[in-house]
Amino acid sequence: MERDLNVELPKETKGYEIWKNSNNNFACMRLHYSADPAKRSKEWKKQASYGMDQKTWNTEMELSWEVYTGAGVYSTEFNRELHVSKIPLSPTSNNPVLLRGWDFGGNHSCIIVQYLNGRVRVLKEYANMGFNTRRIAKEIVEDCNLTFGPDYRYIEVIDPSGLHEGKTSTGMACADVMRELGLQIIPGEQDPSRRIDAVMQFLISTVKGRPGIEIDPSCRMLIDGFAGGYHYPEKETKNQKRNKPEKNEYSHIHDALQYACTRISSFGSFEKSIDFKGMDLDGIKYDF
Repeated sequence: MERDLNVELPKETKGYEIWKNSNNNFACMRLHYSADPAKRSKEWKKQASYGMDQKTWNTEMELSWEVYTGAGVYSTEFNRELHVSKIPLSPTSNNPVLLRGWDFGGNHSCIIVQYLNGRVRVLKEYANMGFNTRRIAKEIVEDCNLTFGPDYRYIEVIDPSGLHEGKTSTGMACADVMRELGLQIIPGEQDPSRRIDAVMQFLISTVKGRPGIEIDPSCRMLIDGFAGGYHYPEKETKNQKRNKPEKNEYSHIHDALQYACTRISSFGSFEKSIDFKGMDLDGIKYDF
């Protein structure tokens, strides 16, 4: 498309928009990747967009500045038929390490995942359990031991705010209460966009034809959140930005999953029991 500009361009040129400001004679051009004939095929786009979710592709490549007001955070990428297992999932002994992702704040929630051969398997959710860390953590630990047996080692990936504050009767931080129970704690990523991206990378990937994330059908709150319950706000307020997901009944369990996925992404593999001794995570030394 040309606007008020005397310039010679090939007749078949595509992928550009050019115009001139008649007041100051400045010329502007907006260039799209399709201006390059080699980048117009479906094959090129498929290869170039690999590992990129639709929102990122639209912003980075399609020059689209659409605001996702009220849109589900993952609803475009999530496929219930693909990502929700048809049968209950159980941990496999091929990997003796399970991760528990924990969200504190408004309503404590916890997610149990196993990372195996590049895939995340979501085994169980504990959504919106309340505020008493001491009671909730003890109940979840006992239930996991009963459900999955004694042969698994757990790593607790927690909401970083739990290192400094918490909902306890003694005023202790959530992390301190969990350490009293003998739990091995590392903080998840704080930045919301990085946390969402960590989940998204598994959501949009496949490993040998299988989805990068697979969810036990009992995880109803997590599944419904993926399907649109976990969404961006309809409008921005003083305490709620448009580009940050709305805090609602689905957000806590999704925060928990995000924390766990950020550390899977950071460490790359939990195929074997990892020695965390001396690791420096977010400026904190952990000696397990």
